[in-house]
Amino acid sequence: MPESVSITSELITDFLSYSCAIFNRALPDVVDGLKVAQRRVLLGMRDLDLSSRTRYIKVSRLDGTVLSKYHPHGSSSSVAIVMGQHSSMRYTLSDIHGNAGGSIQCGDSAGQMVSEDPPAAPRYLEIRSTTFSDQVYLEQVRQGIGEWRENYDGTCQEPARFVPALPALLLTGSQGIASGYACHHIPWNLKDVVNATTALIKNKNLTDKSLLSKFANPPEPPAGGRIVKDDGLGSVLLTGKGAVVAYGEWEMDDKLAWGKRSTRPALIVTKLANGSSEKFLERVRDLADADKLPGLLDAADLSSRDGVRIVLVMKKVEDRDAILSTLLHGNTGLKFVHNVNCTAVGVDGKPRTVGVKESILTWYEERVRYVASVNQHEVSKLTTELARLNAVVRVLTDLDKFLKIVRTAKDKETAVTKVMRGWKLDESMARYVIGIPVSTLIATESDKVHEQHAIVSEQIATLRPLCSPGPELDTHICTQIASLRGLGGPARAVWMTEDIAETPAKARPLTERERIVGEGKLLGMTARAVNRWIADNVGTGKLHDAWTDYKEQYAHRIQMTTRAGKLERKQLLEQMKTDALARGMPKRGKYAWNAFIETCANERIDVIRAKLTVWLNDLPNAYPDPGHTDAPSKGTRRKRSTKTAASKRSKGVAGKKPGAGVRKPRTGNASAGGSRRSSGRSASGS
Repeated sequence: MPESVSITSELITDFLSYSCAIFNRALPDVVDGLKVAQRRVLLGMRDLDLSSRTRYIKVSRLDGTVLSKYHPHGSSSSVAIVMGQHSSMRYTLSDIHGNAGGSIQCGDSAGQMVSEDPPAAPRYLEIRSTTFSDQVYLEQVRQGIGEWRENYDGTCQEPARFVPALPALLLTGSQGIASGYACHHIPWNLKDVVNATTALIKNKNLTDKSLLSKFANPPEPPAGGRIVKDDGLGSVLLTGKGAVVAYGEWEMDDKLAWGKRSTRPALIVTKLANGSSEKFLERVRDLADADKLPGLLDAADLSSRDGVRIVLVMKKVEDRDAILSTLLHGNTGLKFVHNVNCTAVGVDGKPRTVGVKESILTWYEERVRYVASVNQHEVSKLTTELARLNAVVRVLTDLDKFLKIVRTAKDKETAVTKVMRGWKLDESMARYVIGIPVSTLIATESDKVHEQHAIVSEQIATLRPLCSPGPELDTHICTQIASLRGLGGPARAVWMTEDIAETPAKARPLTERERIVGEGKLLGMTARAVNRWIADNVGTGKLHDAWTDYKEQYAHRIQMTTRAGKLERKQLLEQMKTDALARGMPKRGKYAWNAFIETCANERIDVIRAKLTVWLNDLPNAYPDPGHTDAPSKGTRRKRSTKTAASKRSKGVAGKKPGAGVRKPRTGNASAGGSRRSSGRSASGS
């Protein structure tokens, strides 16, 4: 029967299962610094015998190998290409031949981007390994160092993790964006990683202060730049979390040739902290359209594959500092903050955040374990080979006896038995000696046997101390690390002593253009519409007056055509009516509000307000005598109209026949009404 389950508990279980299934794709391993797809791409290179010295092959061919043997989830060609982009990885793991996108792939400006162009399709690109991946990863795989498991269909073995020659997590700079498992690792200088690793191997209790002193160079993000030396770096090194502030590089030129005969001050950007020069110029245009770069005359992108060069021409030298501050803090890529979060998959298969010290020590423990295991296996093989060489050497000491036994024996078993007795060998060694080629027994070949015996003995003596943890194995690992010091190449980042403060927005008064843009924004106008209006009216010489008139017209148009505007207009008119009544405007008559508003119902609010002021000021002139019958006092109009009607009735009665047109007298309220009319006539007459 079906069982009832809690929806909440079921969702929690399902989401946790899914979450644990994806973090291996999103997070790098703490030991080798690789994600699953990257690890399988390198394994495909090993299967195809690719190295930094072999020929290139198509990326599509590598993708087919990886897809068929290790990674059935989908194409890994994009991963292989990203592993070779200098703008994505500081120390590239693949060598791409062809259009790898808009980044600069070689030279001092490697890692900088000049456009947002994507790389070419995999069928057009060729790939091979790099020297870094050869020595740090593939050489260790060829030696069998690592943790292996069956592939998805059980037809071959694949590594669950590599054990590289260096703590590569500090060098790859991996990033992951999976929900709940986001990470951002920043690569460090290779020489500093070697120094810190060597110091920790020699002294496991190295203090934090001593560890920090080993990092004499700044971290090296793929784009490089100038790194601010602040407390955030210490936090990143020790805890794995913190902010690393990077700036681009620029030059100042006070007399840049501009035009045919003039010179202008200029700001020349030669390196970006993030993004491309193409994107940088787009953001400069956006800031200029928003009137946030006053004093900027021209901007040109002269970047090429040789490097980034963006020229910004100013009106005055004083404008340059304000514009530079806006560019730095305006999300243009000239400044970038790396929010580092060093989350990685631990040896136990669980994700955790690691600092530099924990990362190095975790790698060291795995490195010691696997190197010792491989050395034990190698010593075992060499010991077997040495035993065989010993047997051959012993037989060569009495070669005539050995040949006589072999020649006179009835069968192979008899010969094996006699050799075992004659030279006190076990059965396996006796069978090996009998099965060796006769050429080995020649005098010259015998010398080679003795030479090989000495070599194998020396190898065993060298490897035996490396079969278990100890000072000898630590020294061996440090020697291997030191040999990789030269793989880093030229440094990409340099130090900055302090941050560049943002210039406050109130440090200078608003220009007329900025004021107009701000007022237009409050009216709901787009920046493009305001800038278009400014361009059309800037040459008139009366920009302020023209803008004031246009602003009123625009507000009036909004009030007459939109629902919100109509509501706002209605509220303003009601307020004006209330104020007018408070100032003495009559509620009815030809001087009341309704009569006034009919004369200017569709006018602008400012025009209505001006006319209302004139209207209210003319009220005393319309009624010079407060006691006059035309004065706007209570009840006056009713009395005047009653008197006129009574006069007409009296005249009509006198001029007609008796009884014609005369109404019969009414009773009740009618007589009361007549009394009121009579009373009104007498009051008027008096």
